Amino acid sequence: MREMKSTPLDRTTGLRLLGIGALVVVVLLLVAARYGYHRDELYFVAATDQLAWGYVDQPPFTIWVAWLADTIAPGSVVMLRVLPALTIGAVVILAGLITRRLGGGKRAVLLGAGAVAASGVFLAVGHLLSTTTFDILFWTIILYLFVRILNGSDPRLWVALGAVAGFGLLNKHMILLLLFGLGAGLLLTSRRRLLVSKWPWLGALLALLIWSPNLLWQVENDWPTIEMLQSLQDNNSGLGAAVEFVALQLPFLSIVLVPPAVIGFRRTLRDEQLRAIAVGFSALVLLMLIIGGKGYYIVPYYAVFLPMGMVEMEERWEAGSARFSPRTVGIVMVAAVVAMSPFFLPVVPESAVGLFNAVNPELGETIGWEELAGQVAGVNDVVGAGTVFTGSYGEAGAIDLFGPERGLPPASSGHNAYWMWGPPSDDAVPVIVLGYYESWMNRGCTRWEYVGKITNEAGIDNEEFGLPIAVCHEMRRPWSEVWPELAHYN
Repeated sequence: MREMKSTPLDRTTGLRLLGIGALVVVVLLLVAARYGYHRDELYFVAATDQLAWGYVDQPPFTIWVAWLADTIAPGSVVMLRVLPALTIGAVVILAGLITRRLGGGKRAVLLGAGAVAASGVFLAVGHLLSTTTFDILFWTIILYLFVRILNGSDPRLWVALGAVAGFGLLNKHMILLLLFGLGAGLLLTSRRRLLVSKWPWLGALLALLIWSPNLLWQVENDWPTIEMLQSLQDNNSGLGAAVEFVALQLPFLSIVLVPPAVIGFRRTLRDEQLRAIAVGFSALVLLMLIIGGKGYYIVPYYAVFLPMGMVEMEERWEAGSARFSPRTVGIVMVAAVVAMSPFFLPVVPESAVGLFNAVNPELGETIGWEELAGQVAGVNDVVGAGTVFTGSYGEAGAIDLFGPERGLPPASSGHNAYWMWGPPSDDAVPVIVLGYYESWMNRGCTRWEYVGKITNEAGIDNEEFGLPIAVCHEMRRPWSEVWPELAHYN
């Protein structure tokens, strides 16, 4: 059994590792103000007025972050993105520490961190405030602790792992997938003996305790997240979803990092001490392909496999058998960041974003929201609406954020948590309706008219572009009566 290095980093290597993490943070903050709010960010800001222990589609952690950012600097999209940038910087540093725990020396530590920094998906989630950003941090911390436990560190680290898992579950329930992977890895390998100790079970109990406020919220609200998960599975199942899941791993790894990730997975699988990680990852991937999980769900595992790949490459350099020098590897990673950056960061003009939508449609979802509010305000100047009823929480969030200064009434929507926040008053008519088509208008209104469609100056074909704008002058039934029929979770 190979002995893992556990000595701390020397001062120079530690400073260089911090420098790589800091560089990632600086890059993310330099582009933080470009384009505009993302659909989800608008939703999070709207949710800060409805603080609770849970929401239809997520636990409360990311909403708390949005509340903190909006309290410090109201209306600042840059402040909203500061903590996500710091979070991914921390993930990069953790990748270096994981490399050391995997047996890596100075070069492997820096290149392991650099590989994670060069992965397009980590940069993409670091640019926006999202539940995924913090989910990746929690997963990475758990994997770091798991590596230490597998390598024989103090078993009381299970308690720390449980605490991190508990807070992770207050951010996103996907942590359960990681715990499934870790459990499967242990049960299917010789490391199952680690479960005999009391410490993993004390860690699980602590995780459950920390998570319990959100669980109680679920009970009090009839488990809406289960309905939400069913909707997600219905929309992401089948062969096409499985092919997309696999194909997305290539750009997520900026293409050039696929070889070290594969090398790292293979080496982890062959390592008796660490095999549980690779086996658990394989079980998780199989589960994702069956249930239609999204491609980014497995991304945090790359914070182990990329470092492990660099550990093997370092050994080849020391043996004189490597094809490429450390300098060449570093140059390739920097080139990959530059080449792939338009897919993951707002570095091109808004009008060019559509060229990269096929790989990352999320950048397109940061364009056009203020224009949307302006369009609706123009309609409102004519009709004097009582509410703006929208098909998505993004549209509703845009109206609530940018609408007051334009004289717009509050938004209402049946989408996710907006539906749980309740209907407008029964006298909230006329209604400006966004995103609903003729069949719905005929069912809901006795008299209505189509007045235009949502556009944006950059011409980006995002989810909102081209959706209809209509005015419902008279509703067939009052809001309080029709509201239970309007909920849709996705």
